[in-house]
Amino acid sequence: LCHTGSDYERSGWIQAQIERLNVCYNGMSAVKVPYIPEDPGIADLNICTVDRTDWGDGIPLGYETESGKPWTIPFGDMNIVVVAGRKGSGMTNACLTVGYYAERTGRIVREITSVEELLSEIRESSLYVNGEHGSGNGNDRRIMICDDLSEKLADFYESDYDRDIEEEVLDFLRSNKGYSLFATLRSEDHTRLVGRRLYEMIRENCAAVYLGGGLDRQNVFDCTYLSYTEQCAVKPVGTGTVIKRRGIRYSSDIIIPLFDG
Repeated sequence: LCHTGSDYERSGWIQAQIERLNVCYNGMSAVKVPYIPEDPGIADLNICTVDRTDWGDGIPLGYETESGKPWTIPFGDMNIVVVAGRKGSGMTNACLTVGYYAERTGRIVREITSVEELLSEIRESSLYVNGEHGSGNGNDRRIMICDDLSEKLADFYESDYDRDIEEEVLDFLRSNKGYSLFATLRSEDHTRLVGRRLYEMIRENCAAVYLGGGLDRQNVFDCTYLSYTEQCAVKPVGTGTVIKRRGIRYSSDIIIPLFDG
């Protein structure tokens, strides 16, 4: 396409040609290129999450790399959500982001610092779930957040083990009754915890994200459905793969913004 004349005239002529071709063309629209800000912060994600109608029971955590849309933690489908990775991959930042959006949705955030504290919260949560506390409608609006849960589990099993506590926590987690638990697991602690009942129950029954890539060098989650090249790929801090599991609608990469609030 060419047109003589000034830049202004040429621009107008090109726009006219685009409009003419748009009228004539009835095919599929071009695939939109996903837009994710470079080095996104929490303020950037806020712009995309003004409309909360599609959140459901979920909480935004980052951007889907395939679409640029917010990825929402599927608490409506899963009671336990885990972000795992190596130290320095962005797990603490993920906890801060979840806590921020949980409070925006009117949830009460409880930070868990030990297995004993988890049990205390579970007992309190059971009162809501069983209709013995508050409104009695079985709806607990709290979310339990535990950064570095693997370290807490290791401390429990190596120093403070109590079988009764283990059984009570396991019974509640198995019940799938109205609770929300968000936790991080360090892949370096896998060998310390493999075979421990609480660890196995949580990692096998959670929605999961693994940060930082290098899926071929971790044993927390089964990623053999990915090609060897995909498993070996190294990803930047804050970028992770949503692990493909039953009931999880999106299983690709996400980018978690930097919590700078």
